[in-house]
Amino acid sequence: MNRVESRLSDIFYFFIDNIRHDEWLKFIRVLGLKENEIQNEIGGKQLTQETKYKLLKRWKMFIGHKTDNEYEAMLQAAKAELDRGLKHRNRCPTKMMQDCKLARTIYSFIKRYGKTEFLRLARIMVTDDSAVDNIKDQYDDNTEEMKYQIVLKYFSFQGINTDDLLAVNNSLERIAQRRIEQE
Repeated sequence: MNRVESRLSDIFYFFIDNIRHDEWLKFIRVLGLKENEIQNEIGGKQLTQETKYKLLKRWKMFIGHKTDNEYEAMLQAAKAELDRGLKHRNRCPTKMMQDCKLARTIYSFIKRYGKTEFLRLARIMVTDDSAVDNIKDQYDDNTEEMKYQIVLKYFSFQGINTDDLLAVNNSLERIAQRRIEQE
């Protein structure tokens, strides 16, 4: 019986090389990897090529056994969604659907605001200025990731379960409404 060599490493490195560095975390979230898995792998370290590879391996572990072509098709669909500005929803595996939807919801919310406006809003959302400042300093080179992390910090401070998408949506809409009322 002939053994077929996997080309999964080549597939992973193709995507690592062809997704902009500042969009990498968005990409991995759109694939449905849980935020705690992402943070466990990154752990405050720089997002290197090796870290990106490890994140894709974690994603693969959660997806389960597929063919190389199936993995590649899922990665390509997520990249296409990124390329279209998250306007076309790729189909996430059922067991990862919740995390895909959470990422899309947060990205949809944060794209409404520029950096300066969002930082003003962040001080309303997260009343601990030092928490906002720490996130701002940590992600100063990536505004979108800074905004994403502030929203996650807000959920944490408010005790909002991110598995409850209705609560997430309602909470973000209340923030947007409060911002409008302040204008």
